[in-house]
Parts: sequence; C-alpha cells; structure tokens
Amino acid sequence: AAESPALIINNCVDVNLVGVSIHDNQARGGAIEIRESSWVTLRAATIWNYKRIAIDDRTDSEHYGYAFHCIDGHGIVANSVEHLQ
Repeated sequence: AAESPALIINNCVDVNLVGVSIHDNQARGGAIEIRESSWVTLRAATIWNYKRIAIDDRTDSEHYGYAFHCIDGHGIVANSVEHLQ
C-alpha cells in the first residue's frame, strides 16, 4: 500500500486537471490531496482501489477504550480550498 498520496496540490492557484487516473493507492490521507489552494478543477478523474484495512485505535480515550479493524481511505481530500470543482 502507498504511504503518501499519488498527487498533492499545495498552495496553488488556477489548477486544471483533466483525465487523471490513479489506481491502487491506499494512502492514509487520500489518493489526491488538495491543500491551501484556490480555483482548482478536476475533470474526468478515475480513482480506483483507494480503500484499505486499518486499525481505529481508541484505547487512550476515556469515552471509548477499544480498538477495531475498519475500512479506511479517501479518494480526494481537500483542506483550506476555495472554488473547487
């Protein structure tokens, strides 16, 4: 499994991506991560097989106290982004 995203867009303006194809990227965050950017357009993208088996560890929480296996993963993650389509 991948340890990092296949594509990172960070601190960019006016990005236009067409026909991006990402396969078998099970990064902890997302296959594509867009951060602190504006006017980002993504068209005709294909993201396959981005989910992974993970352990959600809540043993340090006073409210839960347990851990479990789960399905985790994101195709696209966007943080602090304006005008994304």
